[in-house]
Amino acid sequence: SEDWMILEFSQLGFIGKMFQSPDITLIVEFIFMFYKEKPIDWLLDHILWVKVCNPEKDAKHCDRQKSNLRIRFRPSLFQHVGLHSSLAGKIQKLTDKDFLKPLLHKIHVNPPAEVSTSLKVYQGHTLEKTYVGEDFFWAVTPVAGDYILFKFDKPVNVERYLFHSGNPEHPGDILLNTTVEVLPFQNEELVLSRETKDKRLED
Repeated sequence: SEDWMILEFSQLGFIGKMFQSPDITLIVEFIFMFYKEKPIDWLLDHILWVKVCNPEKDAKHCDRQKSNLRIRFRPSLFQHVGLHSSLAGKIQKLTDKDFLKPLLHKIHVNPPAEVSTSLKVYQGHTLEKTYVGEDFFWAVTPVAGDYILFKFDKPVNVERYLFHSGNPEHPGDILLNTTVEVLPFQNEELVLSRETKDKRLED
């Protein structure tokens, strides 16, 4: 598959993993060959390494490539239970700390738009991802004059808008002393025709 290979609904082990059907044969065959050597969740990481990592590149490049195929959903929907590991004689006292945690952002649908900001993005939580409902926006402390700009691809009748800032993990990271400005739609062709007409009248 091209877009993604693994959707993870738990961060622990081989729990709560979803695959695309074209990849199932590859995954099963790989696990069948090496399941006696390593735990399955370790093998899953090796599959990704084989698919996308370049031995001539560094570990950071490899991690970035693997993260494109491995998408993590939060909060976790599955919890680890039991104590006995697949490794002989090992006791595994693990719990998923993200299990059923409150959502850090709400999935939503916004009208198509070009977005930009003067704020410095923190830890990859970009405005673009936020606008399309994939993530929340997180930036370094703003200063006077910083802005967030939404330029709609097509004119939109705005009845109301909602900006939600802060989340359960960082309730203090909120928008303070913020001004919202809305620029009315102005048809460029209409403006141009008016300007041309005015010039003709002056002549």
